[in-house]
This record gives sequence, C-alpha cells and structure tokens, in this order.
Amino acid sequence: MTSNAPLQGVAAALTSTVPIRTALTQFSLVNHVALVTGGHRGIGLEIALGLTEAGAIVYCLDLPLKPDDEWLKVQAYASDLPALSGDYRGRLEYVPGDVTDQEGIWKIAEQIAARHGRLD
Repeated sequence: MTSNAPLQGVAAALTSTVPIRTALTQFSLVNHVALVTGGHRGIGLEIALGLTEAGAIVYCLDLPLKPDDEWLKVQAYASDLPALSGDYRGRLEYVPGDVTDQEGIWKIAEQIAARHGRLD
C-alpha cells in the first residue's frame, strides 16, 4: 500500500522538497533557544526540526565533531522555511558534545545561554 501523503520533517529535507511548516504550527517558539541532545539524526533531529519550524533557535548536540551531509541538508531546509513574525526564522545549529561528560554539557549550555541571554 502506498501513501499519497506529502513528505514531512527530515524525509522532506533529504529529498529537496520545498520547505513548508508542518509541525508545531499551533504555537510559537519565536525567540526561544533550545538544546536537543542526540540532534545529529533520528528522533533528535526530527524534534530539533519541529522546534525550528515553530521558530526556535535549536542547538543539536551529538557525538560527531562535525555534522554529516544529511544534517547539513536538514539545516539548509530549515533555513529556507517561510518567515515567521515579520522576517524572523528559527534555525538549526550544531555543537559536538558527549552527554556523559556533565561538566562539558554544562559548559556548552552556559555558552549558548551567554550568546542568547537565555536557554529555554
């Protein structure tokens, strides 16, 4: 059985689909800052993209030192989403880190909070 439903989320980003807002459109996260662990792929990246669609600046934290090409495609897709609230767009950022290193995670969180004045 095949589905005629449009692709959404990361699947849409990886197939060069025109960016549209689909997830979390019933509320706004404009000017909010999020940190998503495991944000390099899978559920973590899906959550990060959904938060970005709602307008958040989302930091994806994961083990690889640099994001791979698929993550970069999702980031580009997110940057092409229609603007919210004037010309404002959420965005995806990548930061390497290991959640088992508690001091390192606190340092990353403090740096993000210092950069944006908050971390939601």
